[in-house]
Amino acid sequence: MKVSYNWLQLFFNKKLPKPEKLADLLTMYSLEVENLEETQKDWIFDIDVLPNRAHDCLSHTGIAREVAAITKLKVKSQKLKVSVQNRELKIQDFLDVEVKDRDLCPRYTAKVMTGVKIGPSPVWLQERLNAIGQKPINNVVDAANYLMFESGQPLHAFDLDKLDNRQQTTDNRKKIIVRRAKKGEKITTLDGEERKLYESTLVIADAEKPVAIAGIMGGTNTEVDKGTTNLILESAAFDQTNIRKSSRRLGIRTESSLRFEGGIDPNLAREAQDRLATLIQEIAGGEVAGGVIDVYPKAVYPKKIKLDINHVERLLGVKVPETKVKSILKRLGFIIHDSKFQILTIEVPTYRLDVAGEEDLIEEVGRIYGYENIPETPPPVVSQFRRQEEFVAFSRLSKKLLSGLGYTETYNTSFVGDRLIEKEGMSPGDHIAIENPVSEDFAYLRTSLLSRILENISSNIIFFDSLRFFELGKVYFKKRNKLEEKSMLSFASTRKSRVSSSALGFYETKGELEAFLSGLGILESTFVSPKPTLPGRGIWHPKNSSDIKIGNVTLGRFGQINPFVMENLGVKEATFAADLDFNTLLQAAAIDEYEYVSPFRYPATYRDIAVLVPLNMRVVDVLNVINRVGGKLVKDVDLFDMYEGRQLPDGKKNLAFHIVYQSGSRTLTSPEVEALHVKIIKTLEKDMGWEVRA
Repeated sequence: MKVSYNWLQLFFNKKLPKPEKLADLLTMYSLEVENLEETQKDWIFDIDVLPNRAHDCLSHTGIAREVAAITKLKVKSQKLKVSVQNRELKIQDFLDVEVKDRDLCPRYTAKVMTGVKIGPSPVWLQERLNAIGQKPINNVVDAANYLMFESGQPLHAFDLDKLDNRQQTTDNRKKIIVRRAKKGEKITTLDGEERKLYESTLVIADAEKPVAIAGIMGGTNTEVDKGTTNLILESAAFDQTNIRKSSRRLGIRTESSLRFEGGIDPNLAREAQDRLATLIQEIAGGEVAGGVIDVYPKAVYPKKIKLDINHVERLLGVKVPETKVKSILKRLGFIIHDSKFQILTIEVPTYRLDVAGEEDLIEEVGRIYGYENIPETPPPVVSQFRRQEEFVAFSRLSKKLLSGLGYTETYNTSFVGDRLIEKEGMSPGDHIAIENPVSEDFAYLRTSLLSRILENISSNIIFFDSLRFFELGKVYFKKRNKLEEKSMLSFASTRKSRVSSSALGFYETKGELEAFLSGLGILESTFVSPKPTLPGRGIWHPKNSSDIKIGNVTLGRFGQINPFVMENLGVKEATFAADLDFNTLLQAAAIDEYEYVSPFRYPATYRDIAVLVPLNMRVVDVLNVINRVGGKLVKDVDLFDMYEGRQLPDGKKNLAFHIVYQSGSRTLTSPEVEALHVKIIKTLEKDMGWEVRA
């Protein structure tokens, strides 16, 4: 934003620092001055106003407040009283205003002026606009532009007589309606372009048609020209998100829309409007009708924040005296109400939309106090340091193990959008929404790492026959109305040779998961059926997934991804994954000490067994029965065949297992192994009702 040095000086009785010095001060304590240019009569600052301060610093008034805080100079009062010469002129006789969408227009104010004379602006006004790169047009339009650059409040003047009131039957008053555009409506804007309006676009309309795109640009049908004598002066607050989206869709970016996009203090509307009416009276004559139309249903009041003086020191790392803290905050426009036990109650002016909590106040104190005055001190050693070391070491080990299993690490964004959430059968309502997302695809924080990993598979499967990805990162969720985050480790794989009905991928993933856990020192894990979900919903296959437990603690889930999810992502191949709570892994893993277990000295004995089970029976359920009955003498159980075919009864499938019997303390005898094997068979047949083909 371009700022005039001479214009800034008008806000102060005392002389400002020299332009070069002032530029250095602003850059050091407030906003970066990117360029300082000397003209014939002035100095022009090109100031980089970041989005977090656009609401109060895109104006000479805002910059003057910053200068006052830095230099300890006092800003002169700008409040004016509008002169009403003819008491018989009432605004209600000229105008009626209806705001139909108050969410998009929280405040709308209008004044009426009569008998103005349109002509060139005074030389001083033209010089000030030219200095900041604005072309003068006429005295009324220039006054509105001037007040916008002075106060930060966009203002607009309509030609009252050009408003259409054909739908009015009771009187001759004109009507302003603030509403969304209707389907098919168009408007020719002041730049001469005819624009098709979207139904989401907020417009200012008369009784018949749009006369302005709210907060962005007026229309030619009500523009102020040489024949104008009667005015409507508009000053309003519009929803910043709607203005930003409308501006981008329509391809219009104006000084007005730029300010509304950054947020506007609705309490500024009347003050700027009064100032505009007064200025127009001075340079264009005319009379102001008595009264003002002000639609402001939900007034915004200053918020109050508690500030702990001791917390200032804890956060900044330097002790700032209480008197200094108070002085800085007062210079910045904050009001201090009381002070008890070093707790200050601070009233935040409504134009500081960026100050929401105690830390924001401390940041204000820190920057004006001077970051160069804060000494460099090493951070204190905290008790969490060893835990952080463990976390880093454990992360490296986990990544190394998964890389050894053939997985490639991915780094994805923490944001997801509606489209991806819906494709994966989840609800946006279960996600934390971002206040100002950069796009619709980044509107929420992720609740699972798998969301983006599966998207990675979708976008790469056309180039490769098989894909194996993993990611370690944070997910975010709501818990008892609080926002929480958790570290997760997830991996997923697919290959084109798999068919959806095959269980091979499930057991490959199970084997990889067990190898991974073993590498972390986790030797005792169990797999149990998860709680049932509605068919076709949820990211996991309802019958081909398992919860992973370590003792009574659930570590996560693994299994097949629901086919409908992968179809939505454009992947036909069966995909398998695991989703693990990384902090639970860290607590369960033996990363500090590894207990040495010597290889079994005694030989193993092997038996095969085939079980005929219903088609919907999960292999993991059969495995759990064999392990439970066999106890410690069953060293391992592997599925080596699964068959479904015509030779089997309807609704049945055959599962073949390889069982390893072994003891760590003695050699098992054949009768002992045979007795245990028979016990397993009887349990499968009598207790479970399955047919065993030994």
